[in-house]
Amino acid sequence: MRHAVSFFLALCISLWLGGLVALVMFVSSLFAFDRALAINAAPWLFHVFERYQIGLAAATTVLIVTWLALRGSRLKAAALVLTLIADALAVLQIAWITPTINASRVADHARFDRFHHLASTNYFTITLLILATGVLFLLALRREARFIAAPDTAPTTAAA
Repeated sequence: MRHAVSFFLALCISLWLGGLVALVMFVSSLFAFDRALAINAAPWLFHVFERYQIGLAAATTVLIVTWLALRGSRLKAAALVLTLIADALAVLQIAWITPTINASRVADHARFDRFHHLASTNYFTITLLILATGVLFLLALRREARFIAAPDTAPTTAAA
């Protein structure tokens, strides 16, 4: 059970982090290639990614809670805290920031610029949080493996 949870947690963290990096690369490349196309396509890319991100955020949180319940540690608890903050930022993005950007795209360019900057900062923060979660995950796995592999250090007592 512990190995399955670890595997799927690693998968979710990787997909989430990889998705964030890929999204930035794709949108940046699209704007460099064809700005007119990018103006129309980028909102859809973000729309699709936000739903994907929410699913991964939920799965990652459930898996970290399960992983923590199987064998608790401070590293795992810290990973959970970072993930919960990233989850909250992802919900903030989908519930408030993106709708405001979409509503102000044509009508209020100054507001669009402010919220676009906020969205960029938000995505960067989520990326750092998920990267840190991944590092904590690896450190916790290493510590767990070392604990499991450590020989029994209790002195043996022979019958006198």
